[in-house]
Amino acid sequence: MAEQAVLYSVEDAIATVTLNRPEALNSMSWDLLNQGVEVFRKIAEDDAVRVVVLTGAGKGFCAGGDLGTIGALTETVEQYGYIARAAELVTAIRNLKKPVIAMVNGAAAGAGFNLTLACDLAIVSAKAKFAQSFVNVALVPDAGGFYSLPRIVGQAKAKELMMTGDLIDAAEAFRLGLVNKVVEPDELSNTTYA
Repeated sequence: MAEQAVLYSVEDAIATVTLNRPEALNSMSWDLLNQGVEVFRKIAEDDAVRVVVLTGAGKGFCAGGDLGTIGALTETVEQYGYIARAAELVTAIRNLKKPVIAMVNGAAAGAGFNLTLACDLAIVSAKAKFAQSFVNVALVPDAGGFYSLPRIVGQAKAKELMMTGDLIDAAEAFRLGLVNKVVEPDELSNTTYA
């Protein structure tokens, strides 16, 4: 039985999509990717939804790819399928004809960082941290990072972030134009939904 890796609710024309693997900082398992793609397809067809808030359960937004899932992929076809599914999730968000707001409550690393970039707006907790952490696990950036990051921060800074995997805080992410607003953690939900 698949875990409930993505929670979805609609209230007052606002869809809330919550990545729901808090014990793994909402890293992208197969279940999370598959359910995420399905939820965004539903949202695309639901005329009652006018805006989407994407967030993570617990202390993190999304730690990127689930290393246990990735490590278990032994065949090239499986590995490609995993990366392609992550790309489908990012594409579903980017192509949605409704605004998507990332409500970043904590760590956004690797593909989680790039998931933030796929959203139209990003409201983040002052405690949020961002890293293009692919280099730390001998991977190249995926989930739209090669496309989005240089367009926001320029090639030089994008290369630096991707090649070093440096962790940046919310204030630096705002300074670089990666996010729209930084608020205190206890104001995050109210500010985003407002």
